[in-house]
Amino acid sequence: MGMRGSLIRRDRRQQPQRAPAIVIGFLGGMVRHDDAVHSEVQIAADLRKKYPEGVYVATFENRRLADARKAILSALDTDRDGKLSDYEKRNARIILYGHSWGASAVVALARDLNKDGVPVLLTVQVDSVAKTGQNDALIPGKRGGSG
Repeated sequence: MGMRGSLIRRDRRQQPQRAPAIVIGFLGGMVRHDDAVHSEVQIAADLRKKYPEGVYVATFENRRLADARKAILSALDTDRDGKLSDYEKRNARIILYGHSWGASAVVALARDLNKDGVPVLLTVQVDSVAKTGQNDALIPGKRGGSG
């Protein structure tokens, strides 16, 4: 008796792929995202070296909030369908850090992600200086979890 075809069974309990931990750094002033003299860039390089897999690390100029948000949402979209599911949002592991204007950018991005229902685990602001149109005085709370 010949085989007509084979069935491939997919385990319905199988969870979608989990996004990497995401660590985003913002630089202060008019500093480029790759200026290795600055500690924000050095921290990112150290993290990439220590965690070559499972952690997405990037640095951005403080004026590049939209680019950073886009990179985060892309990294979280593990099924690549162009939108975040509740599972993808719930399993986000995001850390944001920044210095001076970069610290203000951290707060603004955390606030934007919070509005999207994407929780940020940790924000670190060093010597935060609010930019025009940004309010770094109130840190958004964590959504979708305890605490």
